[in-house]
Parts: sequence; structure tokens; C-alpha cells
Amino acid sequence: MGALLMSVIFFTRCEYQPHGDYLADVKPPDSSFIQIDLDPADSVFYIFKPSYLNYNIQLGDKRLLKAELYIDEELHYELRSNPGSFVIDPYNFEAGIYELDLILYTSSGSGSLADTLGVEGYVFEYSWRAVMETAAPIPSAITDISVVEGRLKISWEKNEQLNFKNYRLSRSWHPQNGPDADGHLLIYDRDQNWYIDSTYLGEWAYYSITVESYSEGYGASSESILIDYPTPNLNMEVDEDYNISYSWNACSLYANLNQYELQITSFSPDSILYHTSDPSDTSFSIEGGLFTPYHYRLYWYGDSSKSLPSGYLVHNAELLPGKHLGIPAEQFAYTLSHPQKLYAVSYDEIYQYDALSVTLEQNTQGNERPRDICVSPNNDHLIQSTVFHNIIRIFNPSDLNEYENIDVSNLIGYYAKLNQVDVADNGILVGILSDGNILGYDVNTGDMLFIESASLSPDVSKIFISPSGSYFITWEHPEYDTYLYQVQDSEVVRSIYLGNNFRNVYFIPDKSDDQYYCLTTGQEISIYKCEDQSMIRSFTSSSERISNIDPVSGYLVGSNHTTGKYQFYDPEGGGLIKELNAGYPAYYPCLLDSKLFTGAYYYPINF
Repeated sequence: MGALLMSVIFFTRCEYQPHGDYLADVKPPDSSFIQIDLDPADSVFYIFKPSYLNYNIQLGDKRLLKAELYIDEELHYELRSNPGSFVIDPYNFEAGIYELDLILYTSSGSGSLADTLGVEGYVFEYSWRAVMETAAPIPSAITDISVVEGRLKISWEKNEQLNFKNYRLSRSWHPQNGPDADGHLLIYDRDQNWYIDSTYLGEWAYYSITVESYSEGYGASSESILIDYPTPNLNMEVDEDYNISYSWNACSLYANLNQYELQITSFSPDSILYHTSDPSDTSFSIEGGLFTPYHYRLYWYGDSSKSLPSGYLVHNAELLPGKHLGIPAEQFAYTLSHPQKLYAVSYDEIYQYDALSVTLEQNTQGNERPRDICVSPNNDHLIQSTVFHNIIRIFNPSDLNEYENIDVSNLIGYYAKLNQVDVADNGILVGILSDGNILGYDVNTGDMLFIESASLSPDVSKIFISPSGSYFITWEHPEYDTYLYQVQDSEVVRSIYLGNNFRNVYFIPDKSDDQYYCLTTGQEISIYKCEDQSMIRSFTSSSERISNIDPVSGYLVGSNHTTGKYQFYDPEGGGLIKELNAGYPAYYPCLLDSKLFTGAYYYPINF
């Protein structure tokens, strides 16, 4: 009977009493062995394709005279062979349930004349119900999406076809992914036209129901239905001190939910702001947080479900204190005396901002990709070293598309690039060459001043020059070896080893006596005079890095990579005056005119 019909053997042993008129006494036949091939092995015969009904009767010395097959009491087939087969083609019948009767006529085996003539014998009758259907499966539409005791319930139309095999309920995160993208469930009970999905916890997902039949190799699918149940959407409130309050609505699909996690995901590793195992806990506050827009994600988990792929929370960006510069900035340089300028590097271009109004003033066009940029405190000199060429590019800060390229190889007599660079108010430039030596150059005269022998790692070491141009400092990471050099009459006249316990070191821009401040590995901030190395002031810090001193307020800004906090200190008073949460690893912030620049965002700070 093809793929749908397996050989199933029925063993039937029956004794039959003869009836009618007999010419002689005849004993009933011995118990007979009748073998019928039928699928399935019960009283129902499913016929969805042309199928065979096989019989094989064994009666010892008796003979099969005739086999007849009746369908709904109408004779359709007659055979006189043993064994034999009837072919039943369901395409010749309307879909429905039929009565099949197989009647077998045998001789009596008595040896009488009537037996010999074939008018004496026995009749065996077997009956089944036959279900016939050839139509392709008809799709069942999803009729209802609801929540029952905190779980998603999906209902669909019941399929009434006789050749029904099963429903296939499929879920996927995108309709083009196919029904098996995230899994499917087979339901063989046609009367079950609903299912409760306890793994669904909100957000969008596509569901479809497919009807599969015995007649066709493929099923008929419903249209994919987008489920978009309300999720724990975020509400945010920010006050003038940047205290941020988060709240979200309770999840209506709560029965399988056991925890929330609020994270900031634009940084690696993700910063977990809040975690709760109580689904009814739907609020959280952070004191003094500087969190930029579009960095939040809420994960919610259940016992048997993963975090959903679209867990970003809806929020109002205008409520947040951070303001974007409008470019994906990679690095910054800045001036520390009026007029305040901020220079941001984005890929090849350099952008100049007025730091007071935070407005874009100008930018370069078609610039070489910078390796490092620096600007003098008086804003007279803007210098760039480049990634791909061994040149120093000297810009006109008034017009960034006016510049002069200085070939480093022509200055020093051999091929080398300039990596890190810094410039003083008087135009004295110092930089770390790619061979680890230190270059001194006068931007005003175009003269090379010196090459100081050193063994710095040019990719990770830093170099800083005082505003007067009389001193410069080299700082090598990760060993933290730090040296102070004195420049006099265009020559290096003194070199002092400062130690290897400085995390950061910078010059104070508005001090005529050339002071520098540093952060030690013990997280102590100290201020020194360059001339005699005398300490002016020292105080303990919780920062892991320090950046610069705001020339307006005089406050110093530091950051802690581990805790993700910004700290603001008063160098004169020597203490912490303000601390704000960054919520992500805080590296080298810039404080200009009481505005904190971090990445491509800035925040007005109220001290």
C-alpha cells in the first residue's frame, strides 16, 4: 500500500456451522488459517493514495472459489485467485468514510458432487471502515493570541480534513528564516487547537501554524503572525545633578520570568548597572550618572528561555545630560587657555570646536589619517603626525586647510616616522621617533633643534612639553619609567629620572614656573616644580587616571577604569569635591570651561 501501508498480519481462527440444504451429512471444516495484509492493524483502513488490500487464505484441502470486495455494499472488484490483491484508488471516490467488505467463497472439502461442482462451500466475510481523502492540506489560521496566567497562549482553527496528520507550530525571529529557525512543535491531536509557549517572555517573534497531511509531502502554512507583546520599556528621569532614575513596567508574561539585568552595552565588557531576581522589582536609581544615550539594554530571563535578541529599552534621549558633538570622535586635543578650543579626530579629519559654546567652527578636508595631534596652550600651533607617512603636518589653526608638511627623514638624515608629539606656546615641538629617539624641532624657524638618544616604545610611550618650552617629560607604559628633560638654548641640558611609579603625568598650563602634576601607582596626586623637583602639594585620590585642569574652575578631573567613575579635585584645596558615575570604563576625560568631554559626548558640570 505504498509508504502509508505496512504489512500487518491478522490471525483469525473461527469455527463456522454450515447452513442451508445439504445432500449428505458433512462435518464442519477444521479451524482455518486466514492471513490478511492490512494497515493499520485495527478496524479502520486509511486510504490516501492508491493502495493494495491483500488476502491469502489457507484451508487445507479446500479451494478458494471467489473473492469479492464491496464498498458501501456495492460490488467493485471480483477475483478468483489465491492469494490475491485488490487495488483501491481513492481518487475514484469522494472524500469520506466507507464500509469495506471482503467476502471469500471456498469449497466445503466434503468430496460430494455439490462440492465438486462448486455449489457447496463456505462463505467468510471481513469488514472494515475505510477513510479516503486525497485533497492537499488546508492551512489553519491563527485566531487568537492571549496571556493565560502569565504565559503566552496561541490558538488556531481546527483542521477537519480526513487525511490530517499533525499540526506544526513554529516560532522564528524573522519570517525569512523559515519555520525551523528557532524550533517547532508537532501536535498530532487534531482537537488540540491551542498551545501555551512558556519560553516566550515578550518582544517580537513570528509564529505560524502548518497543517501536514498524509496525502501530501508538504504542509500548508498559515501567514506568519508577529507577536509584539508589551515589554518592560524604560522610563528615565534625570535631575540637575545627573541623578538618574530608571523604571520599567512589569512584564505581563511573568510566569516564567525570574530575573532582570540592566546593562550598558556600547562598551566591552558590558557594564551591569542593575540585577534583580524579583520580577516585581521594576525601578532602580543611580546617584550622579553620566550615561550617554542609546547605550542601554535590559535583559530578562526565564527558567527555560534565553535572553531575547531585541532587548533595547525605549528611552528619551533629551532627558539625558550628555550632548553629542555630531561626529564619531576617536581622539581629542585641547587648549587650556582662552580662547578655549577643542580638536576632535574622526578617521582622517580634524574638527575644531569652540569649547565654550560647543559649536563646530571648521574642519579639515581630505586630511591624512593622524597618528597623533597636539595643540599649544595658546592655540597658535596645531601639529599632526600621520599614520602612513613620515611627515609632520603643521596647521594654521585659523584655517585648517592651510598646512605645511615637514619630512622627518630630511630633518634627521634617515627614514623614520614621528609617533607621539607635543608643542609649546613658543613653537618648540618634541616627539618620539619610530626608533625610540626624541626629536626637537622649532616650528617658527623650521630648524631641527636636537635628537636626544632614548629607548622609548613609540607606540605606547607619551611625551609632554611645558607651555614655556623649557621642559619636557617622557612617560613609558607599562613600566612607567618617567624622565624630565630641560631645554636651554635649543639644546637638552639636563635629564632627570623621576621614577617608575607614575600612572599619568601632565604640565599645568597656566603656571609660569613650569609645574607638573602626576598620579602615582598608589593613586596619590602630587604637584611639583620642574626647576628643583620640590613638591608643592600632594593628596590621596581614588582615580586610576588623571587628565587635565580646567583653566576656569581650576579643578582637576580624574577617572577610575575599574569603578567607572569620574572624580573632580581641587588642587589648591587638595580634596575630592565631586564624583559622577560613568557606567562604563572611563579613560581620559577632558575638562574645559566646566564641561566634561568624554568620547564624542560632553556634559556641563555644576560644581
